Amino acid sequence: MIKQLLFCLLLAPTLSAQTQCNNLLKNPGAEEGVTGWTFSSHIGNQHEGYQYDTNWSPFGEKAFVASHAWSTKSQEIDLTTNHSKDYLDSEPEIYVQEMYKGHHPQYNDEYSFYVELRDSLKNVLAYFEDGSQQYPIIANSTWQISNHTFSSYGPGLRYIFVRSGGKDVEGWSGNFGTDMDQAEVKFFTNKSITVSRTTLRSNAENATYQWLDCDNNFETIPNETNQSYTPANNRNYAVEINFNNCIDTSACVSITNNVAILENSNKLQTVIYPNPSSGLITIDLGNNYKDVRVTLKSISGHLISEQLYESAKSLNLEIDQPAGLYLIETITGSNKNSSLLKIVK
Repeated sequence: MIKQLLFCLLLAPTLSAQTQCNNLLKNPGAEEGVTGWTFSSHIGNQHEGYQYDTNWSPFGEKAFVASHAWSTKSQEIDLTTNHSKDYLDSEPEIYVQEMYKGHHPQYNDEYSFYVELRDSLKNVLAYFEDGSQQYPIIANSTWQISNHTFSSYGPGLRYIFVRSGGKDVEGWSGNFGTDMDQAEVKFFTNKSITVSRTTLRSNAENATYQWLDCDNNFETIPNETNQSYTPANNRNYAVEINFNNCIDTSACVSITNNVAILENSNKLQTVIYPNPSSGLITIDLGNNYKDVRVTLKSISGHLISEQLYESAKSLNLEIDQPAGLYLIETITGSNKNSSLLKIVK
C-alpha cells in the first residue's frame, strides 16, 4: 500500500490578506485636503496659484499637486506617543514610500523625497534622499514610487521627519506641478516563512501568530498559534502576524504531496527533499545509521547508480539524468532496514 509521507513546499504567488499595519503619517494621500503637513508658503496671490492643492488620483481619488514654484510638504512623527523606548531602541525596520507622477500636459515635472530618522535631540541617525531641489527626479506620465527600508541605524530613534517636493517645469500659473500620493511610514513586519520538510515557520520573532487556511478564505486554523506549524493536508497556508500592534499577513505557501513511500520498514523513516527537484536532493534518514547503501533506479527498476556510506544521517545526492520519474532505495545496517521512494526531476 502506498503511504504518503513527504510534502513538497513551494512558494505560491502572494495571496495575502489586507494589512492593518498603521501608517504613521497624517493625511498621507490628500484625502483630507491640504492638511496634516507643513506646506511651504504660497507664492503671489490665490489667482496665481498656491504651492499645493489637490488633484484626482486613482488611489483614493485625491493626490497632492505642486505649483509652478518649487514647493515642499513636510511632517515630523513623534514615535514616543505610541511606542515604547525599548521597542524603538531595538532598531525595528522602517519602510517609507511615496508615489509621484508628472501633471498634464507636459508631465516632465520635478520631484524629490527625503526622510530622516532622529533621536530625542533631533540628531539624524539615518536618512534617505531621492532627488533634491538642485538635482530633482524628472517625473513622467505614469505613477512611480520612491521607497526605502531603514535597518541597523542604531538605538535612540524617537522621531521620523518626512519631506517631499515638486515643481511644474512649464511654469503655468496655478497648480499643474508634480502629483504626489500614497505616502507611507510603517514599521516593517517580517512576513517571510521558512519551510523545512513538513514544517512552516514564521520568521517574525517575538510576535503573536495565527495560521490561516488560504483555500478557505483565510479562515483561522483552530489552536494553531505557535511560530511553527506542521500541516496535515495539502492546501495553501499563511500566517497572520501581530507585532507591536501591527497586524500583517504573509504570502500563501502551497503544500503539495509529491512523494510516495512504496516500501518502508518500521525503523527507517526516510524523507527526500526537494521533490520535484532540479537534480540536487537531500536524503534524511531521521537517525544516524551505519553501512548505508543508496541506489538510484529508473522507474522500471534499472540500476543507474549506487553509493555506499560507512555512516550517515543526512546525505546529498545529485540525479544527473534527464527529467523524469526515478526510484531511490535506501538500505541500512546488518538488519537491512530499507525504504523505496519516488522522486520527480
